[in-house]
Amino acid sequence: MDAARSAFLEHGFQGVSLRAIAHDAGLTTGAIYGNFHSKEDLFDAVVSAAGDGLVELYEQIIAEFSLLPKEQRGWDAMGEFERVSMARLVDFMYDNYDCFRLICTCSSGTSWEHYKDRLMELELMSTIEYERTVHAHDDAYEGQSHVLLDYIVNQFIQGIFQPIVLGLSRREAQSFVYAYGCFFHEGARGMFS
Repeated sequence: MDAARSAFLEHGFQGVSLRAIAHDAGLTTGAIYGNFHSKEDLFDAVVSAAGDGLVELYEQIIAEFSLLPKEQRGWDAMGEFERVSMARLVDFMYDNYDCFRLICTCSSGTSWEHYKDRLMELELMSTIEYERTVHAHDDAYEGQSHVLLDYIVNQFIQGIFQPIVLGLSRREAQSFVYAYGCFFHEGARGMFS
């Protein structure tokens, strides 16, 4: 696993062979095939615990927010909740830095290439639900265009991963995501007001 992680980080998924990984690990290619059906299975084994763990954390954060009393889901309280939540996400990613570096920069050709779509879907559903809640008694409110919401959510999720892509330190990432979150929070406030 360590040899695979290192090889994928250095060469990307498509740039390394199972034979090279086996050689680096001091194994035969057959020994790898005894545990993994393919190179993609090996890549999946390296990143899945961290990748799935972040999705679970994201789901947990959404659930925690939905359980807050209504007065704690207003814009100002939500802003503080978002800042704390984004810090939790960054800490999780940096606790599993190599795995997220692989997902963000080395996963082309694997199912992980579209990993961020999982988080985008969660965020989009959560945003639409929040919009419905805010405007539940406003019959004149037509809602935001789903095309626009898709685009904004896509950009929001891409930005959360940008510190990993850029190779920022954990401290720099926390600062980046804090400012980024403030920017998106104020934009959302304007859209949904």
